[in-house]
Formats: sequence, structure tokens, C-alpha cells
Amino acid sequence: MKKISALFVLIIITFTFAAVFAMSKAPAEDFTKTDGWKKIDLRAKGAWMDYKSGKTKSRGLEFTIKTTHRLDKSELADLKDAGFKKRTTIGKIMTGSAKTKNLPEVANLEFMEAMELAVPMSFKKR
Repeated sequence: MKKISALFVLIIITFTFAAVFAMSKAPAEDFTKTDGWKKIDLRAKGAWMDYKSGKTKSRGLEFTIKTTHRLDKSELADLKDAGFKKRTTIGKIMTGSAKTKNLPEVANLEFMEAMELAVPMSFKKR
């Protein structure tokens, strides 16, 4: 009898932990339904959709971004933590790169106003 009750208690504890663990995992938010989606340009949206559909792997993309204000050190750290590698800064405008998989984290930052994929310059001789 003691073995059965001990087994029963063990099963209840296992299911309780499993239920708590399942509830603690929040479902991933759909990036296309966030404010960040509205901040990126059409080419960045296409790169995201190709990545999500499996057509392409996460790759480094070059961006020009505009923020709502000149960023302080903590906001620059937030930008870096989100996956954006900053290069040039002129006031509220920055250039840099981010991987496709980090696009939602970068675009959804509160201070982000707009993100555009950079257009490669041509090196044609005239």
C-alpha cells in the first residue's frame, strides 16, 4: 500500500511540475503583428518572410536605422543586446548590421523609429 501511495504522489508531483513548466513558456509573438513590423521597410519584410518560411538561413543584413532621439549608453547597450552591430552614427541616424533572426528584437525596441535595408553601392567605372 505504501508503494502505491508513494507512486501516486510521485506522479502528481511530476504532472504538477510539467503543468507549471508548460504555462511558464509564453507563446512566441508573431512579429508581423507587432509595432516593429510597421517600422521596417518592404525589403526587410521580404528578408524576414524568406527566413521564416525556410527559403533562406539567418544572414547578416546591412541597415540604416532612425531612432526617436540620440541614444544614451544604456540604449546603445540595449541595441547591441538585441543583435544590432552599430557602425556610423549621425544624430538619430545609424548604420550597422543585424542577423535576420534578430530583426524582431531590434525593430521592437521602444526608441526605434524606422529600419531600412541598405542598398549596395555600385562600383562601376564611368
